Amino acid sequence: MPDGDRPFGIDFTKQELLEISVCPVPCNPNALQEAKANGIDTGPLREWASKVLDEGGHVLIPRNLLEETFRQAKTPRTTRQKYLAKSEASDWKVGAARDLPIDESDSWDGPAAAKRMLDDAGFDGDSPDGAKASRGFLLHDAANPMLRGSYKLPFADIVDGELKAVKAGISAAKGRLDQTDAPPTVLDEASIVVGDYEKRIGEDKTIVATVEKAGRKISSANAALLQKAMDHHASATKCIKDVLDSNAADDPDDDNDTDPDNDVPTVVVLSAREQRLAEARALRDSLKI
Repeated sequence: MPDGDRPFGIDFTKQELLEISVCPVPCNPNALQEAKANGIDTGPLREWASKVLDEGGHVLIPRNLLEETFRQAKTPRTTRQKYLAKSEASDWKVGAARDLPIDESDSWDGPAAAKRMLDDAGFDGDSPDGAKASRGFLLHDAANPMLRGSYKLPFADIVDGELKAVKAGISAAKGRLDQTDAPPTVLDEASIVVGDYEKRIGEDKTIVATVEKAGRKISSANAALLQKAMDHHASATKCIKDVLDSNAADDPDDDNDTDPDNDVPTVVVLSAREQRLAEARALRDSLKI
């Protein structure tokens, strides 16, 4: 209907939404506050903006507008300081844990693993623990520990509620190590961490393969002791045989003697050598050699 206050004005009684464009920092900062007041969840929008900033994306926003946006959205003070403070120069460090249990999985999703570890370290809240987060990454920027993007080359993951170094993750981190901007000394230290985990993986494989192949029922230490005893017994037996064989010609057994007088007991004084030979023969007879 005609409206004198709005020449050529049009009243739309019905609309259809064809397209929507998400703006992380709207021209009207009050929009976020009004959206929250109307029950609209602005969490995904904040997460998207944080991810862009943390991963090195560039969003050119006037500082005063950004401050007003944070104020209207009632963003926690610690989060505001994290983004409004001037970032310091990078200070790359190796904070990776070197004694994590190893997961032999050959599948790997680096971004998903990084998110799980950072969330577990409190980066989804107001009090992130940088020291805890760094344990699962080869490198981290110690100058900006509050930023998710400061943690690079994940090699571990939260597996069954426990932080573990993943075989495929170690390989992936090693392959990207030379692509980072960290100083050579830091890269060398990170390479040592990778090498130690690779060595542990190799040792574990060797132990498992040996046990499965041999099917042992006793320990390696006990097997060595038994083998030593067997060798010692064989050596003693050979010594006895050699002594008896060397004396066979000098002291033959007279089995054909039929003289009954030989049955009369006779006292014989044996020399020390003859006594040893007699003991050796007795031992041989007892062993049925």
